[in-house]
Amino acid sequence: MLQKLLSRIHMVITRFSLYSLLKSKGSELKESKTNVNISMILKQYEENLVQYHNLNDDLSKGKIPAQSKNGQRLVSAFDVNHGNKNKEDFYFRVAEDWVKDFGKKMHQFSFLLLLLFLIWYAAGLFLEQYISGFLGFLFILGIILIPLLGFLFAGMGKERKKYILIALHILFLFAGVMIIL
Repeated sequence: MLQKLLSRIHMVITRFSLYSLLKSKGSELKESKTNVNISMILKQYEENLVQYHNLNDDLSKGKIPAQSKNGQRLVSAFDVNHGNKNKEDFYFRVAEDWVKDFGKKMHQFSFLLLLLFLIWYAAGLFLEQYISGFLGFLFILGIILIPLLGFLFAGMGKERKKYILIALHILFLFAGVMIIL
């Protein structure tokens, strides 16, 4: 049980790290030493997926589907690129396919934090008389942290939505600071 949880956490962290690397460096990574590290990491994942029959030896989808969504996305990325197995940038392409929609997830989470802030704010307005002591501390912490986290997640996304979400989170952060003052 604990090993499965740690495995899933490791996969999420790896996917996030690859997304950050590919977003910041992009095509420069193909010629760098970092590409070798990406290849080593994905080669280890490939061996594990083949061992547990999530992938066949030819890197097509195996008999047993992966248990997590990230695992299913990784199997799909290997399956899409299995025809390019002998090419030098194979693992780089697999990494790009694996993290392809990660920016969209960042935007969705940032939008969720916008909604959470609005609910938090409304709850503070309606329950003002009950908020004191530890509850007051939690309210203030939420008013500050929710827009900051939303700002960070919005900044990790791509496209024009990123700037709209960043602006909204900054606006909400100012609103939260005004409440506190």
